[in-house]
Parts: sequence; C-alpha cells; structure tokens
Amino acid sequence: MTNQTFSGMAAVLVLSLFVPFTAIAEDSVTVKEEKKDTSFFGLPMLFYTTDTGFGYGVAGMITYRKPEAKPSNCLFAVMHTSKNQFQATQKLLHNFSGGVYRFEGEIQYSKFPTDFYGLGNDTTNDDPGKYTPEYTSAEVSFYRKIH
Repeated sequence: MTNQTFSGMAAVLVLSLFVPFTAIAEDSVTVKEEKKDTSFFGLPMLFYTTDTGFGYGVAGMITYRKPEAKPSNCLFAVMHTSKNQFQATQKLLHNFSGGVYRFEGEIQYSKFPTDFYGLGNDTTNDDPGKYTPEYTSAEVSFYRKIH
C-alpha cells in the first residue's frame, strides 16, 4: 500500500469517525427545526509519514436535497505535503427529482514526487532516482432506474 493511498484512507477514516456522532446528536434533539435543504461539514487534515513528511489539507462534504429526491452530495479533499506533493479530489452524486435518474462524477488531480529505487534485487537505497507522477482524471456516470 502506498503512502498516498494510506493518507487518503486516513482522511476518510477521520471523516467517518464524526458521522455517527452527528447522526446521534440530530436524533436526540426534540426542538422542532426547519428542514434544511443544504448542509456543510468540513475538517482540517494534518498528518505525517516518512515518505510524505508533514502534510496538511482540508476535506469536506456539502449535502443538498431537491424536492422529491434523495439527498445529493459533493465531497472534496485537498492536501499538500512538505515534500511538495499535492492532491485534490472532488466527487459529486446528484439525485434528480422523482428518483429515476442519478448523476455521479469525480475529478482528481495529483502531483506526487517520490523516489524510485529501481527494479530487481541489485538496487541500493543510496542514490534513488526522482520520479514525479502527475495526472488528472475524470469519471462521469449517468444512471436510470429501470423497473
């Protein structure tokens, strides 16, 4: 498992720790409130690994609801490390009114300088090569309920 994957999983884990507590807090409220159409939840990120050094960023989620539709959301995360590694991700899930159609989209940019030690058993840790994978990806899906 790469440290980039580990950092992303750590951010998701931190975010997921707060979700049950907010759900419990909402259930225990007895005061009548107006139903919100939009809500926001954000968290700062701070981490350290030997491969990335110190890292920081922010992650959050915006949830919104259209009339007669399931809740929709937009997730985002941006992080930067002391070794000049950068990653930004945004995911969107939009449910249309009536529940028949759903749109999902994701866009990601990553520039992650790292060391490359070569292939095989005859490599050493003394002089690693520098390698900087940089990519942008996008994924779009559109669903229609059939039954």
